[in-house]
Amino acid sequence: MSSLMIEDPETFLRSYLLGDLTEAEADEVEHSLFADDALFELAQAMEGDLLAACARGDLAPEEQRKVLHRLAASPRGKHRLAVAEGLTALAHGATATQAMRKAVVVPFLRRPPLTQTPAFRFAAMAAVLCLVMAGGLRLAVLTARPGDATVARNQATEALRHAIPLQRPAAGLPAPPQVAASPVPQTSIPTHKAPEPQPPRHAAATLVFQLALSTLRSADLERSVMTIPAGTERIEIQLPLSEGEPYSSYRATLLDDDSDAQVWQGKPASVAAIKGSMLVVSLPAAKLRPGRYRLELRGSAEGSEPELVGAPTFEVRTP
Repeated sequence: MSSLMIEDPETFLRSYLLGDLTEAEADEVEHSLFADDALFELAQAMEGDLLAACARGDLAPEEQRKVLHRLAASPRGKHRLAVAEGLTALAHGATATQAMRKAVVVPFLRRPPLTQTPAFRFAAMAAVLCLVMAGGLRLAVLTARPGDATVARNQATEALRHAIPLQRPAAGLPAPPQVAASPVPQTSIPTHKAPEPQPPRHAAATLVFQLALSTLRSADLERSVMTIPAGTERIEIQLPLSEGEPYSSYRATLLDDDSDAQVWQGKPASVAAIKGSMLVVSLPAAKLRPGRYRLELRGSAEGSEPELVGAPTFEVRTP
């Protein structure tokens, strides 16, 4: 842990929450937060103070923009900001019903362990299925009986082994007349050329990648890495949606995180077309070259403008 972090943790955590630290310093803070419960609670309190100051308008314009972009971009951040705005309105004389109408308290959650993630559960199920199939195949090979052709061949060999040998004719007896064998007419049997085997057709390779919309902190500080193997033709990005979202449709836009240039934009997807609580964004793998990207997901409700639901970032690398 750096000396500044020990001497003045509040200033260091404020810079971390606003995104003013370097990548190495941010990584160090991440490890310290998960190892030190007291430091984690302090970061939770400071995040609430920044959202409250943002609701009161006490921050500088640049800091106001950073709080809205980094801490209040996710659904959880929006709810926490709504709580702060409700308390501010209550302090300025509004009624309790008016002030807390949109204030829904959302706990400050830790990241779930690896064994509770959907990817780990799917991998475990696939491993068990492979073991069961391998055991069934081995049992079928061990209990297989020889075919009819093998039995017939063994019986013919045993009969020849016990056959009586032919005896030569006795001396003085005429040999049996030799009968010339009639020639067998030659008949031509048409031959058919076997068809040449066709090369197997392989399905288009698809890479499945999962991103979290609702994150504890900014995606710049904990960027997911996507490694695209050779031969991949499509990318499917899975985005888990929170329960109770008020939107009727979603639209995803892929941007270059360094230049903010638009790389790809998908068609609007209605909620009725989404299976369960997982939104799948499918795009050609050729669109993703090595670099850093930001996937902005906006939700639209009836009679309202699209709102930013989440903007996770990730980095594309080649193997």
